[in-house]
Amino acid sequence: MRLLEGIAFMRSHRDSSIIAVALNNYTILVIDLDTKGIIRKFEGHSAKLNDLTFSPDSRWIISASMDATIKVWDLPSSYMIDQFRVEKPCVSITMSPTGDFLATAHVGYLGIYLWANRTLFNRVPLHSTNPRFGAPLVEDPSNLGIETTKVDKAVNAHDLISNQEENLEQIDFVYLTPQQLSKNTISVSNLPALKWQNLFDLDIIKRHNRPKCPPNVIKLAPFFIPTLSGLEMEYDVSTDKRSVGRRS
Repeated sequence: MRLLEGIAFMRSHRDSSIIAVALNNYTILVIDLDTKGIIRKFEGHSAKLNDLTFSPDSRWIISASMDATIKVWDLPSSYMIDQFRVEKPCVSITMSPTGDFLATAHVGYLGIYLWANRTLFNRVPLHSTNPRFGAPLVEDPSNLGIETTKVDKAVNAHDLISNQEENLEQIDFVYLTPQQLSKNTISVSNLPALKWQNLFDLDIIKRHNRPKCPPNVIKLAPFFIPTLSGLEMEYDVSTDKRSVGRRS
């Protein structure tokens, strides 16, 4: 197969026969290796593509570019369903095997950032979005309550401490978790999502697993067969069948 533009890099999905090709003109091509044809073409990035990855079910392609945007492309519908912009461009991206988290690495940052998949917690409408529209800015995830920036360093230390004390007085840290938030919710433990996601379709599963006909009851066999008295063991087959299994 000959392409009109140069290839920057390629990514493949292990469980399917498709590959994603990033071109030098910021376009993403999805190629089927069995038919050797282009099945999808995604355009929307305005700078060099740094990395892209498949979702575990090969339904999404998530791409990162030097324009500091991360876009989610839906393969069945061939639409872009989500995008967001970060402070620093993402240079490497991958998704967890269960699809729960997205891991990214950014320019000038030594850490790895994790993003939660919102579709696992609530119903998210996956409508098509124009890739040319501006993406909303999302702050990088952090495990710190207060992040130190260059502006914060210029603030007087005494004023910063006093402001923190005032904020601590206004916040009530005592919170008692109720046993059940609502009657319409399900309380779960630390089990993975695959263990409890099928609870929403429990009625459908029970209806599909319902037997078509009632089970057949196995007839009970007699617990002993009468024998004839003698030196050799012989069974008494002349006994009435109705008396078989009764103790005298």
